[in-house]
Amino acid sequence: MKKLCICLLCLLTCVVSALPCAADTARVWTMNDLGESAQFLPDSQEATFWEWPDLQAGQSRTGTLVLQNTTERTMSVYMNGAWLPFDDRAALTYLNHITLTVKNTDGQMLFHDRYVRLAEWQTEIGELAPQESMTWQVEMHCDFAFDGEPSMPQAITWMFAAVPQGAAPLPVVPPAETPITATILAVAAALVLCGCVALRWKGKSHKNSKKAKKSS
Repeated sequence: MKKLCICLLCLLTCVVSALPCAADTARVWTMNDLGESAQFLPDSQEATFWEWPDLQAGQSRTGTLVLQNTTERTMSVYMNGAWLPFDDRAALTYLNHITLTVKNTDGQMLFHDRYVRLAEWQTEIGELAPQESMTWQVEMHCDFAFDGEPSMPQAITWMFAAVPQGAAPLPVVPPAETPITATILAVAAALVLCGCVALRWKGKSHKNSKKAKKSS
């Protein structure tokens, strides 16, 4: 009985250890508004299985990728391919045995090809309104013809880009203590008043000079 319990415990440990963790099967990218463009920020620095492929021959995995517009403007979203290790022959050979499939929530096929072709996937994905998001289902399968070991030197960066629709929102400027129109009018009135005083003073000075000449 004791040996049976130990065997069951070992089996349970193996099963649990074989299960992929949630962070490995999900990724949320949010946007940071930079004015004329947007920066995508991941919710975690841990690479997902599609960012760091490690499938054995015949193995398949499925995950979820979410792009979320957390800015205050509508964004046009683009997929700009991915950085692949083109200088690593073993890695490229392995990625050529991986089939990558990306679908949206409606089941529409967005990408279905060998992983090495991901670098060429450059297209406009669509528009996202403020606080709107799009969800992709990412599937990967390593074909049975692969007879080596996964060889990936580093994680692969999927490159997204976004361009805002319309002009950048203007910053809110608090009203000045003295409105500019009132300031202009006040200055103009002061100039007119100074002009009147000057003319009046000039007139009096001219009269006084005439009286002085007559008396002399």
